[in-house]
Amino acid sequence: MPGILGPGFKNLDLTLGKFFALTERYRIEVKMEAYNVSNTFNAADPSTTFSNANFGRVSQQAPAYYGREFQYNLKLHF
Repeated sequence: MPGILGPGFKNLDLTLGKFFALTERYRIEVKMEAYNVSNTFNAADPSTTFSNANFGRVSQQAPAYYGREFQYNLKLHF
């Protein structure tokens, strides 16, 4: 419906990385990436159908936005 705004979106991503020298030529990179670090709930838009019992209520999480996720990487540079 025009003129109706959904809830705001909050997200905090974080990346930490460190290089370790093996030799003069080779290095290893260790990296940790965290998505939605604060584990914030991101709500979907409220229902705008008048005949629906949940009219104006948020009843689900926004699609494709999940809780906290971590990703670890190990990379060899030469």
